[in-house]
Amino acid sequence: MSETRIIRALIEAYDPVAHTATVRPLGHPTARLQDVPVSSDVPGELLPAGTRALVLLFGDVGQVLLAPYGEPASYPLSGADDYGAFHTITAPANMVYVAHPYLSVELTVAVHSRFWVLFTGAYVAQNNRAWNLICRTLLDGEPIGPTCIVGNATAGTWYQLGLGYGTVETYPPDTYSFEIGFMQQQAGDQVMPAGVHLSVLALPGPAPE
Repeated sequence: MSETRIIRALIEAYDPVAHTATVRPLGHPTARLQDVPVSSDVPGELLPAGTRALVLLFGDVGQVLLAPYGEPASYPLSGADDYGAFHTITAPANMVYVAHPYLSVELTVAVHSRFWVLFTGAYVAQNNRAWNLICRTLLDGEPIGPTCIVGNATAGTWYQLGLGYGTVETYPPDTYSFEIGFMQQQAGDQVMPAGVHLSVLALPGPAPE
């Protein structure tokens, strides 16, 4: 029976569904270990191809990837976008959210993740009457998370907007697009956001049971 030992290896591929990796032991260019289980504590975002990793080889049978090493951490994932100029958003009928067309963040996660969202900005109301503005995060076009509401907005007045929260639910491996949506009371209402900022941070979360 061979002894249990830890070796250094190079990751050639990672399977986010099975949470396994294909690795090549360092110093052995023709050797390859496939379908190596990855420790449940290691998020897939840390395992892009080319990353060095420590692999435990059991003395009898099997192996497990313990952790990456020697490379800067690429996790957590984050993205941010800013738009400093004015942009007029006109409300359509039926009280729907209209996404800011120049403010978006896209993230690709390899494990189930929670998202932390921060949005800040300001706007000027354009209508000559008091009305309400509703602001919300759009994930792949669908509203999520809490709502920011500014009431009794009057024309020509500056107002501050802000959202900061983490999602309760986790999202499976995929690519996600984040935008900020504005909803106004009546068709034809107009708002002019300026100096807006959107940041999104992805952290690993438990997969649904």
